[in-house]
Amino acid sequence: MKAENLLVDKSEVFECTGIGETYKEAVENAFTHMRNQASRQITDPIISLSTDKVECLHYEEKECEEAFLYFFLKRKRVKIELVLKVYLTIKVLKKKGDSS
Repeated sequence: MKAENLLVDKSEVFECTGIGETYKEAVENAFTHMRNQASRQITDPIISLSTDKVECLHYEEKECEEAFLYFFLKRKRVKIELVLKVYLTIKVLKKKGDSS
């Protein structure tokens, strides 16, 4: 009796957005968005996600000044928005006997 390999590699490309107060936070939000997209799009059980390539399609840093009652405790806030194109190799577990 020969054991069948049920692990299949799929290559996918996802475009995801991230917003945060720091670059790290924006990237983490973008990758969370990408993982959610992958789990919705792929119906088979996902075993692993491997990032092959990441491209930055859009990067914008907005700075605004805010103050309490317009005068007190002035501070500058930064908001970073980015759009990434992520190339993934996804390992999924197919059903036994499934030929796709």
